[in-house]
Amino acid sequence: MATLSSRIYTGAARALAPLLHLPFVQSVYIRRSVAAGEAEFPWSDLDLGLAIRDTLGSGLFSLWRRFRLAQALFPRLGECQIATAEELAEMAGMDPYRASLDRRFAIVVAGTPPPIPHLPVPRQAAARRLIFWFEHYLPRALRAGSVRNQRKFVKEMANALGVVEGRWPEPLRKRAEAALPDGLPAGSPFFQCCLLAERAQRLLRPPAPVLKDVVRLPSLLLLPAADSPVPDSLPPRTIVATPAVLDLLLATQSPFLWSRHGAALEPLGFTPPPLEVWREACLRQASGERLRLPGFGENGPIDYAARLARAEAIAAEVLSGRIPSAPVRVPEAAPAASLKTYYCQEYDALAARARVLRQRLGATRGSALP
Repeated sequence: MATLSSRIYTGAARALAPLLHLPFVQSVYIRRSVAAGEAEFPWSDLDLGLAIRDTLGSGLFSLWRRFRLAQALFPRLGECQIATAEELAEMAGMDPYRASLDRRFAIVVAGTPPPIPHLPVPRQAAARRLIFWFEHYLPRALRAGSVRNQRKFVKEMANALGVVEGRWPEPLRKRAEAALPDGLPAGSPFFQCCLLAERAQRLLRPPAPVLKDVVRLPSLLLLPAADSPVPDSLPPRTIVATPAVLDLLLATQSPFLWSRHGAALEPLGFTPPPLEVWREACLRQASGERLRLPGFGENGPIDYAARLARAEAIAAEVLSGRIPSAPVRVPEAAPAASLKTYYCQEYDALAARARVLRQRLGATRGSALP
């Protein structure tokens, strides 16, 4: 039986759907916590997905204006993921864990069900979704002192660990269904997050390096162990990790960290991510869904031109069989002055470049890189 919170959010989505259902929009559906039945009004966001036919940036700008009106009508409207049918298939290949949840539990409020293919969830894909929280969300919760969010991440990671360990084949619908694994000690949520990640790392990877002391690098703080004290004050965008956490992060989610810190990490015993991991990261950076995020999931017109240029430069190295071992430098360019400028003047050219990059990287998928 749906909770009162779920009914509030689902009712809001049904009321807002006609506003977003433009002619090129084929489906409007509810994702994430509301779709899972875990929404807590008024704390949860209402996250939506839109399956669309490919459209120009001017069409996306019109959609964004309606999305802003929808946010004014329902302030808990959160992220809106926008993708074509072709891109939903690409995204399922890149992230079968998240695609499994959306395929099975999305709640359609307008149009037809999103065409998300049914793919198995490999252990490596589940491990990437397990360690994913360490890149942005967990550091942000640590800086804000949000124990509630940290506890939520413990449950998210326990769900992914169940897939890694083969206790269930696909992620469970609700975080609450994912019991913490046997033998997990009590402690702070961050401590438990580290232990869950280390458990996955031991299953999938060689032993991580051993550190005796804290290692501080720009935007990266390495702790010797999960129970090492975490500083009270963390610089913005600083990842906090143990050696096993960082090893799994590099090998699944964030190989680009190696191009920034590889020279310092290699003497400590860390090894560069495999070329295939770099290729998958470049594919994610060039996804059409990511190019549509400004205004629909991120605040303002971030410099996507520079992001895409970095992905293109790294992809050129990877497709030549070389591990990027130094920071990638691209010409500096100011972000778009406004979302209107981004969508109406920059987006179409960026989308064409991203499509070419995905085709180049996708053509080598499943085959050995040089």
